[in-house]
Amino acid sequence: MFVSDVDAVRAFNRFYTRRIGALGEHLLDSPYSLTEMRVLYELAHRAEPTATDIAAALGLDAGYLSRILAKFEHRRLIARITATADARRSLVRLTAAGRTFFAPFEQRARGLGIGRRLAEESIRFARQAGYRTITLWTHSQLTAARRIYRQCGFKCVQRRAVRSFGKRLIDETWELALTTEEA
Repeated sequence: MFVSDVDAVRAFNRFYTRRIGALGEHLLDSPYSLTEMRVLYELAHRAEPTATDIAAALGLDAGYLSRILAKFEHRRLIARITATADARRSLVRLTAAGRTFFAPFEQRARGLGIGRRLAEESIRFARQAGYRTITLWTHSQLTAARRIYRQCGFKCVQRRAVRSFGKRLIDETWELALTTEEA
């Protein structure tokens, strides 16, 4: 992907997340920002991550992430534990209170139609831009997302077993052939 393509995708993402209200000051009426909620999400879905793992996954500055983690630690949402394999590394985990806090928010990102709307807008954008094909990558375990892709006309063209996010998963590549409308 060329730099201009990356910039175009980022601009697209920013525009539509603002348009659908996903980037309000506090995500899902939580007391936390989108970035803070993304950190909580990663902690809820990773087995024994380090702060370095989270920073890399989210593309966050280490100092910024450190301040977020300190805030969560102060509020007892997370705990840092020394890794048994390497005492120089610190693992970050949600506490029971952190899991209890996060659980209702995880259920709220679901069923609002945002995923479908984003998929439809992506397809519309790609058609208008003259793209011939959209290719996306997902995991077979993401059944709600896969249902949206199928309903939008995507076809699964490749499946392979992988170890990703600390788990054994099935990677899938989906494609949608686009036809541009003649003017």
